[in-house]
Amino acid sequence: MFLHDVKGFAEALASAKESSYKSRLDMWLAPWHDVCGFRLKTLTVMDYIVLEYQNSPFIHRREPTPKELIDFLWILSPNLEWWTRQNWWAKHLPSLRRFAAYRFGGKAARRFCANMPASSESLVKAIYQYIDLMFGEQPSYAAKGKASPLVFLCGWFDLLRSEYHCSMDECWAMPIPQLFQIMKAIRLRRYPQVPDVANSEARVMATVLKALNSKAATMDDLKSGRVNLFVNHD
Repeated sequence: MFLHDVKGFAEALASAKESSYKSRLDMWLAPWHDVCGFRLKTLTVMDYIVLEYQNSPFIHRREPTPKELIDFLWILSPNLEWWTRQNWWAKHLPSLRRFAAYRFGGKAARRFCANMPASSESLVKAIYQYIDLMFGEQPSYAAKGKASPLVFLCGWFDLLRSEYHCSMDECWAMPIPQLFQIMKAIRLRRYPQVPDVANSEARVMATVLKALNSKAATMDDLKSGRVNLFVNHD
């Protein structure tokens, strides 16, 4: 059976491509992302290192404690980035930064930590969607493995520095989605014969294969359109 025989496959694939395009555009242009009323900056390599060092539940897919939830929001907050710049406020009034963190944590605790997990469910789901968006373009070999993407970090830095002569500081500050998109551009330029299949498009194909392999659907089900192919591609 050819994929074009599956009813709705072409439409689902087109939807996935459009979703992937919009996500890529947002990663380059959006200065921040709204997550349940909190602004989160685009995740950088250094941010990811910090989250890994703290064993963040949002990196390792587990339920967060109130402190872990607030820490994540503060680490990715543009407010923290402002306070850590080398300006007069940060240098001479460090107590104000601690006060800003205290106020930020209090706001988050009042809104989402009063009765966890019920009170934080919407925020936690939104953060996981944000994380999925950040890593949506990661190389397939990293996505499939159980190891942390940090295992491949040296190779990624070497590729960027040898191809574009980026400094180490530029590599550390690079947004994760841009890193993966640039790596993909390098691969396509070096190996144009390799098919370019976005992760979102691959999920549509995987939905078809999973339905058949698990025997949750038959070929007739797929041909008749009884299988929903419009999965979440972001």
